[in-house]
Amino acid sequence: PRETRRYIPRLLAMAIAVDRPSEIGLEFPILQNHAYFSIIELSNQMDLALVAEFADISMDEVYLLNPAFNRWATRPEGLSRLLVPVHSREKFLAALLSTPPDELMSWEHHKVLPGQTLSEIAAMHHMSVASLQQANNLEGEMIRAGSTLTVPSSILPLPSYTLSAAQRGVIEPPAGAEKLIYVVQSGDNLWNIARRHDTRVKNIAAWNGLNARGILRTGKKLVIWKVSTPGNSVPLVSVSDTTANKSLYTVRVGDSLWAISRRFGVSVATLLQWNGISEKELLQPGQKLKVNDSGDSIEI
Repeated sequence: PRETRRYIPRLLAMAIAVDRPSEIGLEFPILQNHAYFSIIELSNQMDLALVAEFADISMDEVYLLNPAFNRWATRPEGLSRLLVPVHSREKFLAALLSTPPDELMSWEHHKVLPGQTLSEIAAMHHMSVASLQQANNLEGEMIRAGSTLTVPSSILPLPSYTLSAAQRGVIEPPAGAEKLIYVVQSGDNLWNIARRHDTRVKNIAAWNGLNARGILRTGKKLVIWKVSTPGNSVPLVSVSDTTANKSLYTVRVGDSLWAISRRFGVSVATLLQWNGISEKELLQPGQKLKVNDSGDSIEI
């Protein structure tokens, strides 16, 4: 398999580098033979911003020591195994013991909309139904439209949680793009919002630190970067529009190699070869791609 073909040589190369570093000009620092981190068990959910504050370390270090934490807080139920640097342990525990459990998280109110279920609201706020029930003293799953539920909310803005799953996928806005603020309406989803603004679901999710498959809350404000280019009103070229005298294609917002290959009836591998690019490279709006082998240079 391709993954194995790539992985094994790298593993062998790393073994050689560690075994004989001087032969390839490497010098490794001397590490003291003692533990770097200490294990702490948390019985209550805790915002990772407070973990960083209590331990006096950066948000990056919190995530690097605790890669299982993909969001902005520890797990909502049960024990969480938290790692902090040894030198931070006593300071962290002192701050933790002096803080009431209900102050380890920030909370906000969610107004129940017609048709919403407890499980939908729990998924929207990345918590379990049991945790939502416990936070609101609910015995069953029956909720009434118009009622208000208490749900967890991050202490800091989401971009502050630097290595969370959402922020790892953040992408920069396109060059020369105009920033728009869109307020989510009833019935909206990321797909129809992306289509309406001529962009892609993953772009909107990344720009706003969202799960692409998550549920949008009515009234939520989304940042959308809109590129204004001449000829935006011209329909996209279809396969039937492609002729031998059209060899260059200008990349538009939301384009992908797969979509372009389908549009012009060629394989992704052929596009990569013609344009001397890698499959991992990101396409940029305005970029020119060769889409057939006619040799002409009329832009589409």
